[in-house]
Amino acid sequence: MAFRFSTGLKNKLLGKTVDIIENGSFSSDASGWSAIDATLQAVEGGYEGKCLQITNTTTAKGYAYQGKPVKMGHRYMLELYHKNGTAKGRVKVGPDINDGSYVDQQLDDSEWTRHLFLIEVPDDVNTIYITLVVDSETANDTTLFDEIKCTWEASSIKEIFKNSKLIIYSGTQPDSPDEAPVGTKLVEITKNASGNFDLEFAEAEDGSIDKVPVDNWSGYATADGDAGWFRLITNGDSGVYSETDCRIDGSVGTADAELIMADTHITNGSIQTISVFRISISI
Repeated sequence: MAFRFSTGLKNKLLGKTVDIIENGSFSSDASGWSAIDATLQAVEGGYEGKCLQITNTTTAKGYAYQGKPVKMGHRYMLELYHKNGTAKGRVKVGPDINDGSYVDQQLDDSEWTRHLFLIEVPDDVNTIYITLVVDSETANDTTLFDEIKCTWEASSIKEIFKNSKLIIYSGTQPDSPDEAPVGTKLVEITKNASGNFDLEFAEAEDGSIDKVPVDNWSGYATADGDAGWFRLITNGDSGVYSETDCRIDGSVGTADAELIMADTHITNGSIQTISVFRISISI
């Protein structure tokens, strides 16, 4: 047997970017974006084709926003183009609408200008809000945005599976990690049996990567059964068939398996501890 990588994981390791923004090009309309104290229009004259024009409807700063699910504790790169209309712009990123906890930057651009912002998502946050603001309190003032992208920056096993979870099932693993899990879920392995997405890996060496040696990977069993296979998932995994979720499957056994256990029979309520977990890649 061998570790099986999902299509999403293979693509990520091969450099495919994952953009979480909906309609960042505004080629026909401003769908996907919500407005507060503003009207949103896709207008001509963008950096490429049409762009987003935000217009104040009151004497408050109007804005457009999207709330997007993210991987807890991970990095994202926000890229956008901005040009002043009758007013400057501002970009905010945070855990709530119009919140600039992670990014809060005024934009003053007489011509289309590219901006990049690195977003550090805290370990306890799974949704961020990207807010595009007319930085003026004058009614009918405008500002322009175009080509907005927000990409997940993880590119290695260590980065991708930061704050992950390992789940052990009964039965035989599916033919592909893209498929939904089969069998009975016996136990979720997390750090100190917390139940959270918090597993991490050490630095890779000699073609392999191990769990952080000092971390206690454990969990309380939720069913009786014989362990047959496991799945390593990232936080936010859909739990269903997916060609985008990053997953690793492997067999469980007392020998000749990707995850070795002294006894594969698991009793409901028992504590299960993983002392050694190593992922090796052969090319």
